[in-house]
Amino acid sequence: MIKLETSLWYISIFLRGLSFWPLSSEASVVTKTISLAHFMLIFFAATLMFFQILVYVYQNSISSQFIAEHVSTQLAFLQLTIKVVMYRIHKEKLCKLLMDVNHMIKNGSPCLRKHLEGYASTCNLVYFTYTTTIFLLATDYCLVPFFKADKDLPITAWYPFDYKQSTLHYSIAYLHQLCVIVMSWLCSGVDVTFGLLVFCCCARYKVMQDILKSLKQPDMESMKYEENHGKNESNDELIVAYSKKIKKLVDLHCQVFNSIRDINDIHTWILLVLFLTSVIMICCAGLQITNVAEQSLNSKFVFSCLVCCVLLELLFYFVPGDILVTEANALGLAAYCSSWESMPPNHRNSILSIMLRCTAPPKLQGARVKTLILQNYGSLLATTASYFTSLQAIAGVDGSK
Repeated sequence: MIKLETSLWYISIFLRGLSFWPLSSEASVVTKTISLAHFMLIFFAATLMFFQILVYVYQNSISSQFIAEHVSTQLAFLQLTIKVVMYRIHKEKLCKLLMDVNHMIKNGSPCLRKHLEGYASTCNLVYFTYTTTIFLLATDYCLVPFFKADKDLPITAWYPFDYKQSTLHYSIAYLHQLCVIVMSWLCSGVDVTFGLLVFCCCARYKVMQDILKSLKQPDMESMKYEENHGKNESNDELIVAYSKKIKKLVDLHCQVFNSIRDINDIHTWILLVLFLTSVIMICCAGLQITNVAEQSLNSKFVFSCLVCCVLLELLFYFVPGDILVTEANALGLAAYCSSWESMPPNHRNSILSIMLRCTAPPKLQGARVKTLILQNYGSLLATTASYFTSLQAIAGVDGSK
């Protein structure tokens, strides 16, 4: 089994590549300036690439299939721009969450680490496969020009100079695109980071459920007897231990709410753009796979991988959200079954407040509208399928002319 520290190190590679890994409190001004320059380079390179593609499509648009072919793979750069901007705006909250995760992994209780390892045992393989697939897809784009005689670029885009007539200009254009493609691969780490942050909240919910199950009925009766008949020194240690459990329960619940609020703040606009661009990318790539007979086998394979990656990327947001809602509901049930009616009044109020909050558990929402649960994932796919059918009809009419 891969250690939790290794998983965190793997994610740090992507976030360091995007200049979002927390800097130490003792970081110098030079280090902070380099980090800012790193971010500006990513932002301007991705934004410039996106607008260059739009200009090229506008100048050379021949048919709907031509537009679909170029737009389907390039909206990833819009996602890259939005992700880096929103992570930069909320970098303080992101760093706080990442430091919290790092503290949980290094200094968390054995029970908390056990639940985290339970999630990691499944997710490590899935996330590694996903990022590796994105890497292979990016590598395919980067290596394509080397197998062609002409000076082609990985991405067809407009440039203010003729790169085919100058080796220097071609080198500049190729390095620009290589930089943006690598950054797009690194941006897949944002999806993995989202899952890591949410699963840490789920692990806390699991610990809270364990605490509620450990509250024993005889202990409650003993404390209730003491409350009604005076103190008994033999029960002092029991009362202290019981109070610590209740306090830990309330603290963990508060930490989960704070973490989910920050996760929602960071990813709200990221998810909105992700939903919109994913629908467009799936429709356009699907059109290339199904309608264009002259596409090479390699092109069809690349577009198929693109669709799979987009669907998987969406799933990486909906599955953790669905698991979070499930664990929150399980916590409410565990609280209800904890014999709360036999607790002393002060402890009973704490449990009742948790039960009350669990009736409306915290939810992860895209753009504060769509809750991230698997039912909504199915709805999004159904909507995308209807758009794809419409696009096919339009492309058929356009091709018959």
